[in-house]
Amino acid sequence: MSQLRGIRLLNSVANGTVLGAELETFLQDAGRLAEFTEILSQRGQAQRIANGQTTMDAIVLSLAAKNAIFIQATSSNSTAVEAVVKSSIAMGAVAASIDTLENVSDNPTAWAFFILSDYYEANILNIVANYAGVNPATHNNISELILDSTSIADVAVDSRAMRAVVASLSTVNVMAGNSVAMTNVADDTAAITIVAETTSVMSTVASKTQAMNEIVSRAIPMNRMSINAGAIQAIGANPTAWANFKSSAHFSNDLKDVVANLAGLNPSDYVDVNALIASATALTAIAANAQASDALSTSSAATTTLASSPNLSIILGSATAMTYYGTEANIQAFLTVPAAVPVVFGSSVAKGIIVASDTLIDLIAATSSITSYLGTIATTAIPSNLNAVGTNNSFGGFPDKFIILSIRANNIGAIAMDFTLAGSPLAGTTYSNIVSPSGTVTRTVALGLSNPATWKASGIAATAAASPETTYVDMT
Repeated sequence: MSQLRGIRLLNSVANGTVLGAELETFLQDAGRLAEFTEILSQRGQAQRIANGQTTMDAIVLSLAAKNAIFIQATSSNSTAVEAVVKSSIAMGAVAASIDTLENVSDNPTAWAFFILSDYYEANILNIVANYAGVNPATHNNISELILDSTSIADVAVDSRAMRAVVASLSTVNVMAGNSVAMTNVADDTAAITIVAETTSVMSTVASKTQAMNEIVSRAIPMNRMSINAGAIQAIGANPTAWANFKSSAHFSNDLKDVVANLAGLNPSDYVDVNALIASATALTAIAANAQASDALSTSSAATTTLASSPNLSIILGSATAMTYYGTEANIQAFLTVPAAVPVVFGSSVAKGIIVASDTLIDLIAATSSITSYLGTIATTAIPSNLNAVGTNNSFGGFPDKFIILSIRANNIGAIAMDFTLAGSPLAGTTYSNIVSPSGTVTRTVALGLSNPATWKASGIAATAAASPETTYVDMT
């Protein structure tokens, strides 16, 4: 019987017998409201309501009817709520009623359609103010409300108001650009979580120095940005924001989440940063992403783990990753692990760093295990060009970059002489660049030379035949 009476009421509304004010009066009766609500739960009836202009005209003028529609909306039965949010009059009435706004925010389906309404922005002041318990009449527009220290404090502590704010990109732009507003938001865990979880606004937040300064100075906001993939990816995509984020004292707290999210991985699949390094799949994804590689490279502990990892070659073989790992300090850390040495010398980027570094060439000179390994991959050759007496000669036929491990004077018997070596640069301080070999004595050295690299014979009546027989490692 109740359903029949509800249908009769709906028929009366559809044919214009019952208008908006009368429908509102009818629905003040709990029984009538229950009947109307039951009708709304039926998809066919809900579609009939949404498709009837006369019916919608009446519903737009009835707050009780709109409340019922927002309460009953589901993902599979949303036609009525879609029709309501297409009405400027209905949206204005909803924005002015905290009771209706609460019904909207309590129903995810209703909320999703509500914030996408063409009339949402026009009513944003009333929506945010009413959720926050602020009198809308005290502000001329939403910007005034956001920039008012008292009002924004009320907004920040109300999750419904914050959700309304982040649904409006123009409002977020005002909020993120104001330090006082962002202080209030960053100080409230729920508020900053809502911001971090709203991917659509994070590019705007990342672009504002005021917003980023408040985020990076606090542990909880840093955590919320780190654990939300959309948030950290937006920050990583903005060079200024990313540099600011990395500079935070709290950056390392959630490094696993930062690295994983930037690389498009699921942080939950990995216990810690070491687990990321131990996974070839994960490390490959990290090495392909500039910001993920950058983030991982900031951790000395991760670098130490990486040096002993069988996956080190993934980093050393990635041009993207080596933009951040290609530093003297990182290569030194890798070279201290014997098993990593062959891997390091398999990377052209790493070799380019080594051959130009006094520190790294001297490390090689002092580490017998490294020089022993290099001996297994070295080449012995004589420059193809003849000696021009008393002048600097190029290393004809040699690579553009090489490490000299030893030199013997060619074709001069047992007579001692000097070879003066030069390079641009010439790296290494353990051994002098003036080497004194003879035909029967090989001199051990450890010097890195890059073209233009030269040698000059002196100390005897040098002949055209005098030249350095050189054992070297190709560093190109």
